[in-house]
Amino acid sequence: LKAIFNIPIIITIRDYWYICPMIHLINSRGENCIDNAHGDGCALCYKARTIKHINNSPFLFWAGEFQARKAAWIRAINLTDMVIAVSPFLKDFYIRNGVDPDKIIVLSGGILPQAVGTRKPKKRDNIFRIALLGNATSIWGINLILDILAIWHDQNVRIKVWGNCSEQRIMQRVKKFDDARLQFQGPYEREDIT
Repeated sequence: LKAIFNIPIIITIRDYWYICPMIHLINSRGENCIDNAHGDGCALCYKARTIKHINNSPFLFWAGEFQARKAAWIRAINLTDMVIAVSPFLKDFYIRNGVDPDKIIVLSGGILPQAVGTRKPKKRDNIFRIALLGNATSIWGINLILDILAIWHDQNVRIKVWGNCSEQRIMQRVKKFDDARLQFQGPYEREDIT
């Protein structure tokens, strides 16, 4: 494209997809695998996930294929003119995995408060609200929320969780909370929140 249209190519990185085909660097057991760069763990994770969902899946790869996939994406990213990471952690992670440090910058996805201006305060009902959006896995913080609920007995708290919750150990902990403060809203589609 760059050669055809003579325009700069800029890529924004928001997750780990270029390294991990499952996007979030969470293996099939719900564990963080951020240090896995050799591909062996990728092959096992992908195999476990595809067997769960697709019988006789043709998508059972060798570790070398995951290494090759990662290398191809890093080469492609390094051909761009600029790489934008949405956090310093993501920037450092991609540099450790081969992205040219001179091409990558951090540009947070947040909006500065002064850009929004002031709003009228809403009528307060003294309820402290917490929302968790995304899959309710141990990696995404649901354990922390459950730990807080276990020691914080204030009834003026409402925690709503949107997304899938398929980890058995999380569901076992949730069942112990017969608590109106914690509400699971279920999965959602991206279109529902745009």
